[in-house]
Formats: sequence, C-alpha cells, structure tokens
Amino acid sequence: QQLRALSSQKRLTECLQLYSSPSHDELRDAHHGSIVVDCCARCGDVIEAEGVVIGMLEGAARQQQESNAYFWNDSSSGNHYKRVPIQAWTALLKAYVHSGEISKADSLFEYLMTSSSASSGGSGKKR
Repeated sequence: QQLRALSSQKRLTECLQLYSSPSHDELRDAHHGSIVVDCCARCGDVIEAEGVVIGMLEGAARQQQESNAYFWNDSSSGNHYKRVPIQAWTALLKAYVHSGEISKADSLFEYLMTSSSASSGGSGKKR
C-alpha cells in the first residue's frame, strides 16, 4: 500500500528507495514492480522505468540501458512477454508516449500485440 501511495503522489525517489531497499525484499515482485514502473511513467523517467522492467526480466538488480535500445526485441533472452506482467508493459508504454518516444512506444506495442497473439494461439491482427 505504501508503494502505491508513493506512486500516486509522484514521489519517485522514495518509491524507488522503498522498492530497492534490502529490508523490503518482499516488494521486489511483478506486482510491486509494475507499481514502480507506473510511478516512473507518471514522473516522466523513462530510463528508470526501463531499468525496473529490465530488473524484472533478469530477476535481479536494475541495470542501465541505452535510451534507444529496444531490449524487449532481444531474441537471445527468450520470450519477455510472459516474464513481465502486462501492467508493467502498459506503464512502460505510457512512459514512452508521455515522453514523446513514439518509435519506442510503437515498437513495444507491436511486440506486445505479436507476443500476446502468439502466447494465446490467436492470429494477431496487424495494424
């Protein structure tokens, strides 16, 4: 609850500190990670949002990425779609749109549509 309150108040620094605190290991799960990604999106910090999603993918500490890297398209890491909840992907998509990174938003949207369709066995409509 504290993490959600910090997110809704756009208190990014405190949200990230609570999420990454060693004394709060129980907060580093997919649900709480999604809340942190949403807070990053609300605060306009795309780099931190990407870092949290990457940390969720790795199941470990956050890692910095170049701001133009489309890490979800890295085929060497397997299917990212199933390893991160849709809430986190949606929050990251929101962060890209709000920050004007439309090419990243478009690429992520296409990835999510394709991955969602493939994992459900559907035919996946193209835009």
